[in-house]
Amino acid sequence: MQPLFRSVNPFGESLAKSCAVFTLRVNGMTDVPEALADECARIGAACRVVRASERDNAHGTDVLEVRASHSVLDAFAGMYLLSRIDTKVHENVTRTEGDHSLSGVIDGYAFRVYVERIEVRHDERTVAQRVLGEILERAPALREGPVAICTSRDSTEAIERDSYTGNSLVLVEMSGAAAARLSAGPRDTWVHHLRSQADRVAALAIRRPGLLRSSALFSFSAMGDTRRIPWADNLVHPLSLSLVASPATPASANIGCWSSGAFQALNLCGSPEHPVIRDSERIAAGWRDALRTIS
Repeated sequence: MQPLFRSVNPFGESLAKSCAVFTLRVNGMTDVPEALADECARIGAACRVVRASERDNAHGTDVLEVRASHSVLDAFAGMYLLSRIDTKVHENVTRTEGDHSLSGVIDGYAFRVYVERIEVRHDERTVAQRVLGEILERAPALREGPVAICTSRDSTEAIERDSYTGNSLVLVEMSGAAAARLSAGPRDTWVHHLRSQADRVAALAIRRPGLLRSSALFSFSAMGDTRRIPWADNLVHPLSLSLVASPATPASANIGCWSSGAFQALNLCGSPEHPVIRDSERIAAGWRDALRTIS
């Protein structure tokens, strides 16, 4: 069987300085389960239980935190680790029903996480198109620099215990104006452009990894509804799991969104002075409207 792209992704090195943090809300857990501790040690990740008294959040919940280089764990890899490795945490998982937001700092970068129950109305464009278009409309400063749209090269159905680590992302970079036009266009154009450009970038990166240089003002990713993933269980849910990745460079920022059914999550991370953080409330408003509105 051919190895997954995540095992050979030349973008991995450029993501080595980016930190991915997964926080699973737990209740009554005293120590990291041994199986999870052993697996984290094997892949070079750190894992700990963080008490509510140590956290600055509105819900007062303890969390099981997994932290690793983004080159080792992307969003799907972290989800797989927590949902499929025998961690014996199912009985300890806490869910905070209803809308909520979290904020904090990762390695000097500020992050914001918004979770809301929104019944998405669909139209002829993808959810990712609508969200990115609304964000660029609400935060004009983000149109001033290149935008990197994340595409995943691996099917989630193919991820297994011996192949989940790594990062499958390929960045398709374009100007803010071009991203706005693509977001406003037909679904087929959006899908074809991202796939064809991702193929081109991946092929070039494998041949000439030294050419990888991102100048994007921010990276945008939309992971979709996790209910479509065959191995995802109740741990992979915005009410249980928060995930944030710091940007690869101080000049950039990350915007990501994902969902499970009607429960939607928006993750923002960047330097405190970056427009993604400075305009976080505008971005969150655009995200909400994009999900609710038929264009």
